[in-house]
Amino acid sequence: MNFFEQQDQARSSTARLTLLFSVAIVTLILITSFPAAWLFATIDVQAQGNDATATTLRFDVFAGVAAVILCVVVLGALYRIAQLRSGGSAIAASMGGILLTRNQAADDELKILNVVEEMAIASGLPVPPVYLINDDAINAFAAGYRQQDAVIGITRGAIRLLDRDELQGVIAHEFSHVFNGDMRLNLRLVGWLHGLLLIGLLGRVLLRIPRSVNRQRSQFGGGVVALGFLFTVLGYTGVLFGNLIKSAVSRQREFLADASAVQFTRNPEGIGNALKKIGGFPLGSRLLMNEVTEISHMLFGDGVMKRSFSWFATHPPLADRIRRIDPNWDGVLINPEKPRERSWSSLPPEAQSTPQPLRPEEVLASTVVASIGNATAANIAEARAQLDALPTEMRQQLDTTLEAALMMYAIVIADAGADTARKQLALLQQLLSPPSFRLLVQQLRLARLQSRALDQTVVDLAQPALKQLSPAQLDDFLRVLEKLVAVDAVLTLHEWSLGALLRHHLGISQIIDKQRRELAACPGECRLLLAALAQAGQQDAVAAAQAFAAAWTLLGLLPVDYLVVSDFRQLDSAVRTLRALKPLQKPALLKAMVSCMHHDGTVKDTESMLLRTVAALLDCPLPPWAR
Repeated sequence: MNFFEQQDQARSSTARLTLLFSVAIVTLILITSFPAAWLFATIDVQAQGNDATATTLRFDVFAGVAAVILCVVVLGALYRIAQLRSGGSAIAASMGGILLTRNQAADDELKILNVVEEMAIASGLPVPPVYLINDDAINAFAAGYRQQDAVIGITRGAIRLLDRDELQGVIAHEFSHVFNGDMRLNLRLVGWLHGLLLIGLLGRVLLRIPRSVNRQRSQFGGGVVALGFLFTVLGYTGVLFGNLIKSAVSRQREFLADASAVQFTRNPEGIGNALKKIGGFPLGSRLLMNEVTEISHMLFGDGVMKRSFSWFATHPPLADRIRRIDPNWDGVLINPEKPRERSWSSLPPEAQSTPQPLRPEEVLASTVVASIGNATAANIAEARAQLDALPTEMRQQLDTTLEAALMMYAIVIADAGADTARKQLALLQQLLSPPSFRLLVQQLRLARLQSRALDQTVVDLAQPALKQLSPAQLDDFLRVLEKLVAVDAVLTLHEWSLGALLRHHLGISQIIDKQRRELAACPGECRLLLAALAQAGQQDAVAAAQAFAAAWTLLGLLPVDYLVVSDFRQLDSAVRTLRALKPLQKPALLKAMVSCMHHDGTVKDTESMLLRTVAALLDCPLPPWAR
């Protein structure tokens, strides 16, 4: 599956869906406004004692009713979307989710934390916070507005009843939703349905008004009742058709996510058996909470009820999902509470063999870029190797906000020269409390022992803790980080990459041009980026110029001269412009960057971190590969 085509299709689907909802809302307004305007005109005529047949449709009343309905729908939708844009944690919290941390997790909860970390690192995404939903059903969801604020929610039943391979399949399914832009689409669906629902709720409010109206105003009361009834019927009719649209979209995205999970893990048995366990478990995937109806389309399995296909089903029938994964399925489901024998039918040949890690010479530009959104078993193996390479003590010191923040400082100092490091330590001794400074010194010892190639992995692992910082704490953290970088008045590529990656993962807002661009409109930005990458990886200016020239030809742009980048801060504005590239324009830029990096046959840590940072900033998370 092509990640960039999926991005482009997701944008088109969102546009079509918005148009469809717009048509539904306009139709609702017209259907409601005409009879409402006629009703008000009739009441006005009767109040004047005239013949009712003289009733004429008043345009001012029609326009007023239409404006009220439009405001209710739009404001209701925007209010709900604004609530949910605060991040997936808000949705998880609304479901009673409990944030899991490594220091407090039980053994079975550590299992899911390990799986999520492994799959996140393998896919190039920051590690999302994991929330435990206290429900015995088998279910999970990914929620958030962007990749940076995504969270994974999983039920206690899924953790208890699924083995590691099955959990891996479920989490791969949820990561597919993150990659394919389904989270943003899902939140918009929730918002617009909420706006339509408010019309029905407004009608119910109007139905209650006549109870407080005295008998002298019975005509007015009768009109309000009729209007309330009209709003109630049409409002809930709008919700009815909105749910039909939501369900149809959701069913197709579920098939796509299942296929992506198989492609990601190369193990159809994992997600296939998870689905079979949902079918064979008495509770299935049904969640016993009121909030589940609104977010039912975000779940791994149908959270509302066990049912065969219906027009309002947010998920395809389980049997259809299983057969798409395992065409030779014999129809037997799995009760996870009973012992069973492994009975997976014929695996595809590529799933039966263990993929070998990619060798450096095999990591060509097309292969690396093709792995975006389509991580392979080799990427998972590399992610597992990177996690195993980190000292246990270091991983344990990333679970609290203080420890995670101090570890980021330690990474900056560990990459600095001896003189700069002494100045940075002296600065932190002034800014931190004595206990915090002592902890920093311990973390610096660990950071210096590890390879700089693992710095991005450490940054990714620190995200769940760093995202718990309050706005004031986040400002203080970034301010201290900037002071550390400014100690020697020289910004290195490692420092730029680390700072840019942290700001991006933590959702620090940047103004992005809404106008989608072609590569041909950004030659200066492409030139600056490729030149910086060439400088990072080559021994001298001549070799850097050659690497730059070879990479530039892949862009198909007019020839330009190589330049020496004297201030890497220029990359901020360049990448900000390049983030507005059209989805199908991004692969060419990334292939040129990979070609530049591989020009001399070796990959330096600074090159790798810069490439993966830029890919993340372009919303194209790049999986790790064996080097």
